[in-house]
Amino acid sequence: MESNMSENLQPFEIQREALAERLKLKDQWASQVKMLNEAGVLELLPESQELGIIGIDGQEYAIPSYEQILGRITQGKAEILENQTENGYKQLILTPFAMPLRQLCKLVEGSFKKVLSENQVVDAYGSDERINSDNFIEDNGNILDSDINGEMVYYPNSDDSKDGLTKIDCIKENGGWEIDFIAKEPQKYIQDINKQKKAMVQGGFRGLTLESWLTQSMNFFQNEKKFSDYLEPCLLAGSSLREKRTIPAAWFADNRSNYKGKYLVIKTLEENRNQNKAFGGFSQTDGNARFSVNL
Repeated sequence: MESNMSENLQPFEIQREALAERLKLKDQWASQVKMLNEAGVLELLPESQELGIIGIDGQEYAIPSYEQILGRITQGKAEILENQTENGYKQLILTPFAMPLRQLCKLVEGSFKKVLSENQVVDAYGSDERINSDNFIEDNGNILDSDINGEMVYYPNSDDSKDGLTKIDCIKENGGWEIDFIAKEPQKYIQDINKQKKAMVQGGFRGLTLESWLTQSMNFFQNEKKFSDYLEPCLLAGSSLREKRTIPAAWFADNRSNYKGKYLVIKTLEENRNQNKAFGGFSQTDGNARFSVNL
């Protein structure tokens, strides 16, 4: 029976199935569902009776099935993934994009504290001391409500950050979940981040959103039981603040940093231009950024 099904597949379907095998896509999908469920992201949706989230628009969004994800790998996306697998773009991240940003941050906080309470967490200095996490989030720019009030836009095409889509616009176009393949290591940039973003977009990538970065970090904490890889500020070129015309960055400050007692730090380029890089500052022309192959 399985042999007959294989014989009926078209050439691209065979290619896609082979790519899914190399990416271990079904295993990754199952791992993502398990992680999101354990982190409290997923709930049983009252109308559809499926696992998913309630978006900022009040609508239900079931988590994508394995078959739905596989179906979104078009021939063009398959070619990009084939070419970029060697560069590390093979980790699947399912992001509950429609969820309010503030709610997602609270779930990240809960996941972080759970890992702290159950494990000896290795910090940037290699010690295994327990970290005080009573005061978790540093958000001077009021970024956490920017998805609801429309100040945050996504995937702006130009440098002025005004032509991006609001979260509601994105949900209408693409649904309530983002499906990304990312590299484990962030992309280093040594030129202006906007120029880097333009070059990456032309290569079939797009900037990672703050929501996807938060989901990735939650996944990392639960699986790796450490956060040292997230201490460097990371520019998130898939998100931008409309009026400030600037890209947000996020990172986890360790317990001996300038943000002592605050662990999830979300700031913008504008707020950090004069800040000493040794104390968590970052610049537009030298640092880390995250990009993805999005389905």
